[in-house]
Amino acid sequence: MLLHFIPPFILIVLAIPFYALPGADKIAVFEHGGRGYEWYIMIQLTVILVSGVVYTFWSVGAIRKHRRKCREGSLMVDNRKLRWLEFLSYGLGVIWLLVLVFDDRIIFIGVAIYVLAIGLYGINRGSTFSTPGADQLPVSPSSKPQKPRYAKSGLKQADKDAVYVMLTDKMKTEAWYKENNLTLQELASRLDIHPNYLSQVINEKEDKNFYAYVNHWRIQAFIRIATQPQNRQYTYLALAYECGFNSKSTFNKYFKRYTDRTPSEYFRV
Repeated sequence: MLLHFIPPFILIVLAIPFYALPGADKIAVFEHGGRGYEWYIMIQLTVILVSGVVYTFWSVGAIRKHRRKCREGSLMVDNRKLRWLEFLSYGLGVIWLLVLVFDDRIIFIGVAIYVLAIGLYGINRGSTFSTPGADQLPVSPSSKPQKPRYAKSGLKQADKDAVYVMLTDKMKTEAWYKENNLTLQELASRLDIHPNYLSQVINEKEDKNFYAYVNHWRIQAFIRIATQPQNRQYTYLALAYECGFNSKSTFNKYFKRYTDRTPSEYFRV
């Protein structure tokens, strides 16, 4: 990350002769529009403009690369957030084009429109700015602060970590999520832990309830096998059943939740 500080560091080093001037001489340079330091102003403007354009293209490229890696590796990706980042990046790209071509008045108008667009887009995409389900919880100003859900739990942090590691390992190696009748009680029994403790671990580590957690694994498995050429002869629903889903509606619900697309839309891109 320190590499990102190279441009400003170079500018600071180049400005050392100016910093060394007496106060009166510095004021004189400013009063005469930077006379004697025109070379520095040119270098500074060039660095700023180039960095703006480079970072814009770099950002868009990084977003697309990340989306491609997620698809190739069958990893889950929140397309809403990626689209939001793309929106911001393209908007900044437009601003930098204005900087290159127009004067300050046009640039300021462009920035104002960009900020308004962020606000309007953000209102329409409210879920981007809130935790899942936060917009569904009524909040009363007079309500008393709620105690943490597991404030009285006797499960220590080390035990939570151990249970989570064991749970993740079993999901990967044993693929328990493929059992369409798997319950919290059954899973807790296999891990030799109380169901309440297992529910606590899943909630705190994954920010999901049991069913969302298991279906997340199923969606990941579905994407993984659906991208394999030898499985193209099967329907999406058949592959979903293979991954543990027992109904089309549940599969479509969780696939849409985790990818923001239908299966056909997801694999068509």
